[in-house]
Amino acid sequence: QSNQSAMADVGRVGSLDLRYRRDGSRTILATSRCSTPWHFFPPAYLDDSGCAVTSLVNPSGGFVAGDHLSIHAELDEGAHVVMTTPSANRVYRSLGEESRQSVTLSVAPGAVLEWFPEVTIPFAGSRFVQTMAVTLAKGATALIWDSLASGRVARGERWGFTSLCNEIDLTLASGGRRLERYQVRPEQQ
Repeated sequence: QSNQSAMADVGRVGSLDLRYRRDGSRTILATSRCSTPWHFFPPAYLDDSGCAVTSLVNPSGGFVAGDHLSIHAELDEGAHVVMTTPSANRVYRSLGEESRQSVTLSVAPGAVLEWFPEVTIPFAGSRFVQTMAVTLAKGATALIWDSLASGRVARGERWGFTSLCNEIDLTLASGGRRLERYQVRPEQQ
């Protein structure tokens, strides 16, 4: 039995692959592929800038124990993309298995990527690991927003999650690298 099918027994293994290119005055989605649970809406164009606004959708409502989900996006030269989610990223309770998300973003010269998902909310007892690798070519721009809520405060779950690990790894065209890594394991009361 393959490692991937073994993981599928305890969670979902899903991927989203997107490639954007500039076509005249507009950025278009050149190729796309997704597997459950990922879906996406076709890009929206909110003004005359040609920026492709893409909403990434996980219709299951969040991450459950054992999920291994990935997002891979490439922006060709001159493309401009905003990537967002329609609602918060919920991470549900787990009795042992972590849920994982891996994001890989590649931005070509002159391209602009704006990564603005809604806040991540780790519910009580949840275990979540997220890694993000961003590669920027010379003259590329990436605006990365990563936000975390302390849990469902109204339900008395503030800092009630089991663990949360996050890593953002930014590689520049010069070979320079910036790494932000944090791990939060609140004490349970």
